Amino acid sequence: MNARLFAVIAAALAFLLSPKLPVLAVTEIDQPPCRWFHYYGGDSATYISYRWGSNLQGTSLWRTAFEQSLQDWNNTPTRLLYYFDSYGDVHINTYWGENDGLAGFAVPYCSGTTTIAYDVMGNTYYDALYGYSSNHRRSVTGHELGHGWSLGHITDPGTALLGNNPDPETYYTPQQLDIDLVNQVYW
Repeated sequence: MNARLFAVIAAALAFLLSPKLPVLAVTEIDQPPCRWFHYYGGDSATYISYRWGSNLQGTSLWRTAFEQSLQDWNNTPTRLLYYFDSYGDVHINTYWGENDGLAGFAVPYCSGTTTIAYDVMGNTYYDALYGYSSNHRRSVTGHELGHGWSLGHITDPGTALLGNNPDPETYYTPQQLDIDLVNQVYW
């Protein structure tokens, strides 16, 4: 075999056997305008700080739901972790949003394409109106905390916490599609 043919075959094998960037298997409907800074590849984790807003300083059903959802996200096999800091970058709170049509919302604050802060909110109005179950509150808080990691909605709405309007009695913890999205964005 001549040297040139051998070099071409060796280069092709090296390419085929080399590590590749992850294939984007989960699609976001509405990708946020920025993402948290993260060291890609390797084994390092990204830690995102949170703090409690004025409406969640004491014990409440919403505080409990947020605490459970923080733990749910931190227990997923991803490289992102929430931790408490009284000056945290993710501000978690509740509001009374009469007739705004939202169970909660999350707003990113960006510096270019890098996330620098997030507001994550739960709407107590609809809870008072409809009497949410603990799973329903946990679904809302888990969904909004997923946005706090700078993640958009997943195109498969019925089978993911980050889907549009997932069944709150079924999807109140991160599902495999949610975990796949985190690992796809922050690999």
